[in-house]
Amino acid sequence: MTIEPPPSVTDAVDAVLDALDRVDEARSRLGAVLRAEQAKTGASANELAERVRGAMSRPLVLRALRQKDGAPVGEHPSG
Repeated sequence: MTIEPPPSVTDAVDAVLDALDRVDEARSRLGAVLRAEQAKTGASANELAERVRGAMSRPLVLRALRQKDGAPVGEHPSG
């Protein structure tokens, strides 16, 4: 068994920032899907928030429903 040395602080920070960027992209896609679902079905913000519970908080769902497609929904502090 080979044990890898721990990453440098810079490498660890870069990995976290990359992961946060992917989360931001996924939230943006989810926001677009929520807007489309609301337009198609007339689902309320509360119904949509319940459906995505665990993936997106109700405040972020509300924010996502107000956004235009392509706009970030909830960015991490460095973004």
